[in-house]
Amino acid sequence: MTPAGAQSIGVGAGPYSDPTHKVSGSGRMPAGWAMRFDPIVARAGRPAPAPPRATDVDVQAVAGGVRVRSGPAAIYWRASDVASGRFTVSATFTQTRGMAHEAYGLLVGGAHLDDGRERYLYFVVRPQDGGILVSRRTSDARPTALVPWTVHPAVHRERAGDGAATNRLAVRVDVDSVWFVANDRVVRALARADLRIPTDGVVGVRVNHNLDLLVTDLRVDRAAGRIR
Repeated sequence: MTPAGAQSIGVGAGPYSDPTHKVSGSGRMPAGWAMRFDPIVARAGRPAPAPPRATDVDVQAVAGGVRVRSGPAAIYWRASDVASGRFTVSATFTQTRGMAHEAYGLLVGGAHLDDGRERYLYFVVRPQDGGILVSRRTSDARPTALVPWTVHPAVHRERAGDGAATNRLAVRVDVDSVWFVANDRVVRALARADLRIPTDGVVGVRVNHNLDLLVTDLRVDRAAGRIR
């Protein structure tokens, strides 16, 4: 599958106060995986950064998942992972060094992920301080925060010294509500009606810029819902 990110329009992280680290990847994704960079965010009075290239991230297959080294912020998914109705999507994220203020997590309800009509709901954590964020994206415009950055004790913070951390995240979709879970603890619940975005669609992961992560055991719980 051709990486969707190679056809998209850029990266959300600017090169000014928070520069994106240089990563030299192969430009190829593991079998079955696709990716899309964040759109370029216009900054008044400053030239837009050059659109990123597929070689600006490095994604390698590992036992049980993938290792992602970014580069620009992006989303990653497998086209075969599509869930609808009642379901739980989950994955384990492991970092071996400190990630500063950056975040990572899950996406659900993905559609049109390879063009400007992109749509998805995402739940990410920030291990530096234990923050959580739930947002929706419905186009190349800026996403809308449904749960602004909030510190929660369920998030495993970076270990003193080497900055390592492991977080098991899940999004549970039921008939009327959606639960966001970190390390087996519900950190927030929202009514589906308040999301203003469908939860049926592709599931995957979101990785902000300048990260080095193992993403393993990405799955949809068929017992809690339906996957097609």
